[in-house]
Amino acid sequence: MKFNCLAVHLLSIPLVYALPSPLQRVSSTLLLNALAYQSPESPTEIIAEIESFVHLTDTGLSPFRAALRTLLQETLHITDPNQLNTAVERTKYFPAVPVPNAQTTISLAGCTEKKTRLPRTGLFKNIGFVSASASIYSCRFPLDKSRTFQITADAENPAIHATATATVFFSPPKGFGVISDIDDTVKISNVHDKNLMLSTMLYHESVAVPGMPELYTSLSKSLIADNILPQFVYISGSPFQLFPFLSSFIEQHFQNANGPILLRPFSITNPRFLFDLLWKGAKADQGKLDYKLGQIERVNKIYPEKGFLLIGDEGEQDPEVYAKAYHKFGERFVRCIWIRTIKDKSEGREVRMDTVFKDIPKTKYRLFEDHQIPGMQKIDVAGGKC
Repeated sequence: MKFNCLAVHLLSIPLVYALPSPLQRVSSTLLLNALAYQSPESPTEIIAEIESFVHLTDTGLSPFRAALRTLLQETLHITDPNQLNTAVERTKYFPAVPVPNAQTTISLAGCTEKKTRLPRTGLFKNIGFVSASASIYSCRFPLDKSRTFQITADAENPAIHATATATVFFSPPKGFGVISDIDDTVKISNVHDKNLMLSTMLYHESVAVPGMPELYTSLSKSLIADNILPQFVYISGSPFQLFPFLSSFIEQHFQNANGPILLRPFSITNPRFLFDLLWKGAKADQGKLDYKLGQIERVNKIYPEKGFLLIGDEGEQDPEVYAKAYHKFGERFVRCIWIRTIKDKSEGREVRMDTVFKDIPKTKYRLFEDHQIPGMQKIDVAGGKC
């Protein structure tokens, strides 16, 4: 109940500020890390999957922050000042006021100086948010190896040109990759308990699942093929407003397996997302499943020649999502599936997993417990083992 009330309040507040105003507004941009790949038409051209959120700056919105602080105190009874400050910082993009119909341009250091203009941000659905495949033009460096580089976005605004930067993860067409869930797969999130999950997200110190950082570091080495580093892609059902929090966690604990984080657009104008977040049941579960499967399909279209290891947990729909991905894209793309089991979810596990994976060879998936994680570094996924 606490979770539902807080989510609705966080999403409702921005609508008041987003109404038309004669005052000149100053905007900022949240730019998410991005996947990048070779253009199918031009081997020297880079295409990046850009996602950005244009919003009003904090200037003049101190009452807004005060309202959020009061809401957290009254809803979650947070009294510790440090915990309260952490909660406000982690949730600051939820009440951020979106700027509709905003224009953003992007540029990449080391490539041609010409800038790429993105489509305008949403007016109604996903207001202030834009997701687009953007050409960032031909680059001077060879595109035969994995690379990371910085991309810059400028939100064109009458008051100010607000600049943001993000990391773009480029990978050649071939080689291997890892598609990974975040919550309760690599990060302890307690998704099975909504109120506990909320406190974990808001103010508890982020904790990695023991052994997973070392396992992912091992995969970053064992999945190298023809000098091409594996492409790590993190797919989460969490809202994009948590990107700074989640990217900081990945950078801290999984620096050797860093990669873009694909998150869901989340606003009061996106009722399907709100339904999936707040309610349980078959329809909500189907919404989450469809979202993740859609993101895996997106990765498949970008890297159809790569082979991926899919890693998740049994807490929500990862087994069902990954099984569907295996059937839809085949074993050439889905080389192996790893599912972390959770102690509190043991009831009915055997029947569920037998049903989910009944048409998939047992050599193509693995259920593992935490104590088995260290030994999994020895599995030769690149060589066909699982």
